[in-house]
Amino acid sequence: LAIFGDSGWGKTSFIRTLIVSLAATHSPDEFHAYVLDLGGRNFRNLEEFPHVGGVIYADEETYEERLQRLLEKLGRMVDERQKIFSDGDAGNLYEYNENNPKEALPAVLVAIDNFAELRENYEALVESTLIPLVRRSLSAGITFVITGNAPNNMPSKLYNLLGERITFKQANKDRYMDIVGRGAIEIDDIAGR
Repeated sequence: LAIFGDSGWGKTSFIRTLIVSLAATHSPDEFHAYVLDLGGRNFRNLEEFPHVGGVIYADEETYEERLQRLLEKLGRMVDERQKIFSDGDAGNLYEYNENNPKEALPAVLVAIDNFAELRENYEALVESTLIPLVRRSLSAGITFVITGNAPNNMPSKLYNLLGERITFKQANKDRYMDIVGRGAIEIDDIAGR
């Protein structure tokens, strides 16, 4: 899922709401979340949720090391799950869990808030590690939610992998058509709309 919108129009609130909603309706055995908070420590209140495996902030001293460890962990998880699904004759997480309820695996959400910050500082990592990981993750039950101000904030290879796209208020009206296609309606200047 790609979420776009100008600053201050609800992208971070949307991700927080999404994680809280999933945590309220799923046990920690059913749902895990990892958050890259690259916009300003907006996820501190989620750190103690048992569903949240980690929140990584761009301004912490160990940011680069923690980011690398998270991407490596997710890569190993995809590899392990692909083998498990193959052995269990399942095409994806949902088939596997339905066929193996006692060994059910949790769905995983990886939220990247303010992708432009990641791309600006780690372009090589985005190209070499993140994009291939996103490509391989969906069938493994790992979903990415990524925010940015506009589609040009992310490489087209990544943008095209994110099949669902929503947008909040955009200053440039032409961006609506780029994000959601024809039929985009004008949104009033009401915060959160």
